[in-house]
Amino acid sequence: MLWSAPLAFWFALSLLVILILHGIKLFRRRLPTSTLFIWREITRESQASLRLDRIVRNLPMLLQLLLAALLVMALAQPLLLREVAFDKDVVLVIDASASMNTRTGSGTRFDLARERALDLAGDLGDGQKMALVAMERAPRLVLAFTDDYARLAATLSEMTATDASAELKHSLMFALSVAKDLNQRQVILIGDGAYGDDEATIGLVNDTVNFIPVEGGSNEAAITRFAYRPNLPPISGGEALLTLRNFLGGAIDLPVTLDVGDRRLLDTSIALPAGAEKTVIVPIPAGVWGVAIARLSVDDDFPTDDLAFGVISEPKPAQVLVLGDDDAEIRAALSALHGTEVRYDLDAIVDPAGWNAFDLLIFNRVDPPPLVRGTIAVFNGISPQGGLEAGPQVVNPRVTGWNADHPVMKFLDPQRLRIDRAHRLTPDQGTVVLLDGDHGPLIALRESGGLRIITVGFDLHESRFTADEMFPLFMSNLVNWARPRAGWEAGRLISAGEPFLWRPPHGAGERTIVTAPGGKTWEFPPGVEPVRFRHTERVGIYTFQANGSAEQIAVNLLDPQESRTGRNLKYVGRAIEKGMDRGSAEITMDGWPWLVLIGAAFLVVEWLIWNRFS
Repeated sequence: MLWSAPLAFWFALSLLVILILHGIKLFRRRLPTSTLFIWREITRESQASLRLDRIVRNLPMLLQLLLAALLVMALAQPLLLREVAFDKDVVLVIDASASMNTRTGSGTRFDLARERALDLAGDLGDGQKMALVAMERAPRLVLAFTDDYARLAATLSEMTATDASAELKHSLMFALSVAKDLNQRQVILIGDGAYGDDEATIGLVNDTVNFIPVEGGSNEAAITRFAYRPNLPPISGGEALLTLRNFLGGAIDLPVTLDVGDRRLLDTSIALPAGAEKTVIVPIPAGVWGVAIARLSVDDDFPTDDLAFGVISEPKPAQVLVLGDDDAEIRAALSALHGTEVRYDLDAIVDPAGWNAFDLLIFNRVDPPPLVRGTIAVFNGISPQGGLEAGPQVVNPRVTGWNADHPVMKFLDPQRLRIDRAHRLTPDQGTVVLLDGDHGPLIALRESGGLRIITVGFDLHESRFTADEMFPLFMSNLVNWARPRAGWEAGRLISAGEPFLWRPPHGAGERTIVTAPGGKTWEFPPGVEPVRFRHTERVGIYTFQANGSAEQIAVNLLDPQESRTGRNLKYVGRAIEKGMDRGSAEITMDGWPWLVLIGAAFLVVEWLIWNRFS
């Protein structure tokens, strides 16, 4: 047993106080009496007893001494040692985050982790099994429980570290769910300890998990942010933002370059003190498009964060087709939008087969036909695929809430919106309410495959929507949500390991081919729309091709926590020796509650004795 606060034993002097209080003699007062025969009888009975009274009289003192001793021990905060069996089945969690690519004197940290995992697999005893969990952006069960060493070795040899950050707490919780019973199984983590200061995760590692740290190598500098901001129309071009950080203990000069397409826009050296960061703004001239690559020309042990990628694409005008009734307010709102080409097909001249060429279809006071793909806005109409069932109209519906986080409702304040009449709409499961009223949705969204439908459930002329400055902003949000993305926005610059949702610009008539950095490709058959691509574990440029068009997506690390590759010493974990023999480990198991509980039991015993014999 160990003690966390041994200085508390000074309180043991209280035991002497108890002895002194019990040793104090009372001064008796003399009283004269006329006879002594009563006192002689009492004296004879006392001498004939077995002296049980003396024991009973001293028992409270003994109990009080024991209680005081227990309280002193509790204040010293004892830590109990418990034997941990290393011959249990093993759930082995291997850190596969980006920092495990840090180079050491003999390969990478992940190579060292793989070697240690092979040692543990080789030390499995008879009947002992092991399961493998990869700690990535999302935890992944690589191999279920098996005692086949050849299979374990083959699986470990195929595992690699990703370029993505990892969720330690989620991975450990996942591993514990795989283990289920810690009396029969144990969780072992092999990683570099480059984790954050989340107290819950620190406690989970130190109290529950056997942690094997692998270290080596260091990181000197990193690119922790890379962003692009286009200039507001009609000014062309934009600005690139680049944040650099020094993780060394001393100052460093960082040579940094920025290339867009075949043009070098930045080539300089930046001095950074120890632990400092600096942001650089680089102007991007008009007409400069292509892949943007920021590069630190340093020879450090973690090259992944020395590169950052982006795609600056030429802005293309949004193509909008308006069908149904003409409306002066819709015309005015669309004509005010920069970079938008609008066509009005009020007489249904355009062949529906050509609707796929438009980014946004607006149906005003007409119900659209069934469609396969596209972005559609329906004003005072009902789409058969809109996820809404129309009932009788309601008068003066009141706005009760709206989804301010959706791009179509961004910056809107509809609480002052007045509507004379609206359709009573009932949404089905999967329909998102963007503007809600006291009788049902007023504006709703339904997404299914490659089809997106916005339904405005009231006539523009039976409301004050068009008379308010909200309407031009709503139409701008609607077109921007539907238009092909230009520059690099949130959907074109993603973090490593993050899934990407891609919609072919002209329907899914052909198969979709995705090419990753290094040339590896994936194919998706026709009809799969949108394409949900999950294999973004490597930083670089990914190309999506379908129907004769292509789009490039940039994947980056850009994670200061992952770039801080030094071990966080707060993560200690339980002890484990090489091999799987039985041993003991010190765990954070407080013993003071048990001592307090025993002391309370002594108090109850003393109270019973006092009431029985007093």
